[in-house]
Amino acid sequence: MSEVIPGIYRKGELILIDGKELHEGDTITVRILTRKELVERLAGILGEGRASEVEEYLEELNERF
Repeated sequence: MSEVIPGIYRKGELILIDGKELHEGDTITVRILTRKELVERLAGILGEGRASEVEEYLEELNERF
């Protein structure tokens, strides 16, 4: 599915771009994850019992930006 979403995002959204320099008009492909999905995936990579640490880190990111 393709959809054009203009570059206005609300506070707390996290978009990871792997080192690519973007210019106006560029098109990128993204996968949208819920916060819960992101926490589960990162905790799975970091190891068992780390979900609460990941959740705390995401909360800190949300507060900073």
